[in-house]
Amino acid sequence: MSRKIMKVFSSLLALALCLAAVPAAFAADDPVCVLDVTVALEGTLPEPAETLSVVMQADDASYPMPAGAVDGTYTMSVSGAGTYSFPTITYSRVGVYTYTIWQEPGTDATCTYDDTVYTLTVYVTNREDGTGLDSTAILYPDASGDKAGSATFTNVYPTITPTPDPTDPPATATPTPTGDAPKTGDDSNIALWAGIVALCACGLGAVVVLRKKESAR
Repeated sequence: MSRKIMKVFSSLLALALCLAAVPAAFAADDPVCVLDVTVALEGTLPEPAETLSVVMQADDASYPMPAGAVDGTYTMSVSGAGTYSFPTITYSRVGVYTYTIWQEPGTDATCTYDDTVYTLTVYVTNREDGTGLDSTAILYPDASGDKAGSATFTNVYPTITPTPDPTDPPATATPTPTGDAPKTGDDSNIALWAGIVALCACGLGAVVVLRKKESAR
């Protein structure tokens, strides 16, 4: 094989390798969405904690969903107050995807369960530099026009005041001081010192008078 043919072959091989590398150079991970759910509880909480269900439903069953979803619906169990997360949703195509999130009421007839319904909208677009996809998720509650950082549900249980145990001994009352409380001072000592002071004053007065009489002579 001549040198010229070898040179052409090498150039074609290098070009083929460059073309093969282009998809890898521009490949990027598909965008994802993770939705947090916050459960807040008020009042006297049941023991053990009640297990509730938070549901995510795609507005179209063909939309991407968390692993384990059935027919466009995923149900997450939560127990007690805290922050939980739906499994990751991965997107591979450009589009607008909408979901509805709500909490199923529990079985405690005395509890007021939060019935807020949230709308999650995920916008998946091409990146401007052509390196893959980007996603933007926006969550709105039905009762407000403000965006929400997480789907929050506040459940209110009645506040129960504990009933005293009749077997417990009664509390000992602290006696209240009265006007006949014993005095802490000694009145006899006060009278004695008052008498001594008066006697000294009389003696001093007598001395002054006698001196005046002697001076007058």
